[in-house]
Amino acid sequence: MNVFRIENKYFLSLAIVVDDSLSLEKAHELSSLFESQLKEQIPFIARIITHLESKTMLKKSLTDHLVCTPIEPKKKKEIQDSLSSLLKSIPEVKGYHGLELWAALDFCILELHIFFKGALNISRVHILTTEVEQQIKKIIKIDNLTEVILHSEPLEGRTDGVIF
Repeated sequence: MNVFRIENKYFLSLAIVVDDSLSLEKAHELSSLFESQLKEQIPFIARIITHLESKTMLKKSLTDHLVCTPIEPKKKKEIQDSLSSLLKSIPEVKGYHGLELWAALDFCILELHIFFKGALNISRVHILTTEVEQQIKKIIKIDNLTEVILHSEPLEGRTDGVIF
């Protein structure tokens, strides 16, 4: 779990471990319900971001609140173009939205929501997002990129973002 502060807004990013047999659609539904219930209980958090995991994974956690600054718009556009090309090259990826980049202290965090068909098995989605994460770390030229957070979401019903 990570907690970030940008100006006077707090952002919570955390992993939720779900059963391997779930579809992406069902896992995302559970995650969304969790987010809405948590936000009702903690209204001062501006955004709650959940990352679905199909099995338990140890992740580096940060225990202190960090003051983060956004990446320059020109650099963000270059990164978005590279990411778009990468994602279009993967047949199961159907689009994306919510690209966020933050720099804090001596590291940078990249966050992205990726669309897949909702019926795709969560284990397959996890394999694909792991591969995408590895590719992002290779192609994105940010020296201090230390964390890539990818959120898988079902494509069905989406009208926002970039759809392939």
